[in-house]
Amino acid sequence: MLEDIKKKIKDDTNCELSIDELIELNKLSYEELVEIFGKKHVARTPEEITIDTICYVGYLKIKEELPTYNLKYIFGKLIYEEENIINLENLCFIGGDFTFFNVKDLSDLSELFENKEYMLYAVKRDGCALEYAPEELKNDKEVVLEAVKQNGYALEYASEELKNDRDFVLEAVKQDGFAFEYASEELKRDRDFVLEALKEAVKHKGWILEYASEELKRDRDFVLEALKINGYALAYASEELKRDRDFVLEAVKQSGYALHDASEEFKNDREIVLEAVKKVGGILKYASEELKNDRDFVLEAVKQNGYALEYVSEELKNDREIVLEAVKQNCNAIKYASEKLKNDKEVVLAVVKQNCYALADASAELKNDREILLEAVKQNGFALKYASEELKMIKK
Repeated sequence: MLEDIKKKIKDDTNCELSIDELIELNKLSYEELVEIFGKKHVARTPEEITIDTICYVGYLKIKEELPTYNLKYIFGKLIYEEENIINLENLCFIGGDFTFFNVKDLSDLSELFENKEYMLYAVKRDGCALEYAPEELKNDKEVVLEAVKQNGYALEYASEELKNDRDFVLEAVKQDGFAFEYASEELKRDRDFVLEALKEAVKHKGWILEYASEELKRDRDFVLEALKINGYALAYASEELKRDRDFVLEAVKQSGYALHDASEEFKNDREIVLEAVKKVGGILKYASEELKNDRDFVLEAVKQNGYALEYVSEELKNDREIVLEAVKQNCNAIKYASEKLKNDKEVVLAVVKQNCYALADASAELKNDREILLEAVKQNGFALKYASEELKMIKK
């Protein structure tokens, strides 16, 4: 079709084009349009518009004053409010004298929006363009699914029938969890469906739980099951469950991330925080300052998960016993120790016993230590490259 359009325009640059032809042209870049219309007939900015311009490619503000001249085609985006862009890639056939198209009045484009091929093209670029589709296309699974792939919120404009279609909504949330906000109330109350949707969502999983029914948010078993899938599910549980100590303890056993959304009193609860740290060391970040400064608690925490060292007080990062326990549990925890202990022989020795490459970050003095080098080489002969030049010469 494109070759036919080129020939048609070459014969008459002011010829009228069909919707299908306009759709084809709207897929082209500025350079490709120049090739068809000729450079003097295509403008990218209002300043470039001259008496010869018939084709505009770019951004236009709704109240912007533009030269009318012979401008006939707009391929681009229309801005109708400050900082608000219609990403519909609006295709506007003006014809005759130029009258700026008001995107709030879509009646002139009704024929265009009824064209399935164009709507598919539009929703692939901005899913919310579905808002302008006729009811028939809002009930078209292919069109709506393409819209949701681009923007989960597009499900808002789908037909009620599709919003209540289990298989379709499940496919929609696979593309974007945001879509679940616009599922039917019936599906939001369906325990099995919500859990299945939570499992299937590839991105924005948390939003699924936010829009689940209030009844499900009060359901202990449901929320605990949801926590197995999404560690932050506690954020959307009922306030009653968030205040229930036994429930929160069970929640952090399922997912350490649940501590993030627990009430403040539980962030100072030794048992609850310790259970959370067992699962996720970094979750200590959300514990109370009192616990982060409690030596006995921190010692127990790093024994469970060395990464907890990242969020303890600076004083305890310089505590030899705590750092030793942390690196014994996970050698990578050494990066959170104080500079002094990063150069402590016993600490570094404990690290290289697990990971010879840790020798790379040791001080020059420790790289010259025969015992440490020997331990590292036991793990992997390549560790020799981190040794001091002096020890390398001895090895030779």
